[in-house]
Amino acid sequence: MTDPAAAERIRALLDLGRAEEALTALAPALAAAPDDSDLLLLRATALHRLDRDGEAIAAADLGLAADPDHPGLHMLRSSVLDRRGDRAGAYEAAVEAARLAPFVPATHRQVALVLVQDIGTQERALAVAAHALSLDPGDPDSHVTMGIVTWPNSTGGSFAQRAAARWHLYEALRLDPHHAWAHAEIARMDLRHVRVGAAAGRIARQAALDDGQSAGVMGMVVGFVIALWTALVVGAGVAVAASASVPWVGRVVVLLPPLLLAVPVVAWVRSVPRGRRAYLRRFVREHRVLTGWWVVVTLAWVVALGIAWSRW
Repeated sequence: MTDPAAAERIRALLDLGRAEEALTALAPALAAAPDDSDLLLLRATALHRLDRDGEAIAAADLGLAADPDHPGLHMLRSSVLDRRGDRAGAYEAAVEAARLAPFVPATHRQVALVLVQDIGTQERALAVAAHALSLDPGDPDSHVTMGIVTWPNSTGGSFAQRAAARWHLYEALRLDPHHAWAHAEIARMDLRHVRVGAAAGRIARQAALDDGQSAGVMGMVVGFVIALWTALVVGAGVAVAASASVPWVGRVVVLLPPLLLAVPVVAWVRSVPRGRRAYLRRFVREHRVLTGWWVVVTLAWVVALGIAWSRW
């Protein structure tokens, strides 16, 4: 690499979630060494964090043209392709990374995370994740991966599976209390058990440490909140009908519960640092249906409130 110190500064910017600044800092280094595969990996990583996946793939391909045996570039390609829905391409790239770096746990974790998404390959995913953990039992990322593949389904699973998954996630937090990915997966688990407050609270506390995980989990939280909010809007209609005889009950039903349900969402939005507001935009893009339904339900609630207010 042309300048190890400059590359380290760029990695530090990426670790802090400042991908735009990392791209700016990369420009002069890449101008001096346009075929440097390590610099191209950093560029591809920054672009991936900014959801510019087409450019990220192009940067990774340039790096692989210069160094076809770079495991990091194959891993990055796998991650981008997985997010774009190309499961076969993601698996192929992850397997190639693991072949090139067989003693690096991260390469095997990537293989496991691709495999676990298909029911027919979940047992293989568990075996691959266990192998990654055996390479470095003190790696919190490997424990999080084990938690994911041990209990992969949104419903079902035995008590033993759920207990094992939770143990691995909390072991990751024991190794690194500020591990954003572990907190995000525990929030997912809380949501599966309908512990919405716990899930949203954990996300709100960890948003400042987040490396992108909370946006996806928040989609699940908001989806559940929207379902409850919809039920409350129906309840508000009933309250409107009864408001003439029981006005204060109607007011409480119409006004208070939706505001209380909005608290976790507002807390999360306010906790996201300005430099990471791209996550909010990504959430809206990735959850257009949920966001649109939230707007519809909110407008319905406003209309119900207006009707109720005119009768009080």
